Amino acid sequence: MGACPLCHSPTRGDAGTQCSCGYEFGQSPEKAIELLLSQRRNASINLVLLLGALGGAVATIIAAGPIIIAGPLFGVLALKTARTVRTLSITRESLRQLRMRQLPKAQLLLRD
Repeated sequence: MGACPLCHSPTRGDAGTQCSCGYEFGQSPEKAIELLLSQRRNASINLVLLLGALGGAVATIIAAGPIIIAGPLFGVLALKTARTVRTLSITRESLRQLRMRQLPKAQLLLRD
């Protein structure tokens, strides 16, 4: 039993099967790295946008007081931001693990 490199969900990992996040097992490490880099880029963009929206919600709460809409909106944005940070963390760890697997093995050369 392994884990999906994109979402880290536990899975069998047989070639030809697909994770619930959409990753197809059996792909080359290069393809997995390509997918992870795309996921990292998208999550980074989302994080910047969410932080801007959070700042706007905070400014609205400060300027207008805790109005009915701004409070729940702040909570939803904070939750989405936390999930995006988690996605970035998982993506970085998956990239690190895949890149370590691609490193060539060291060999000891003996001189005669």
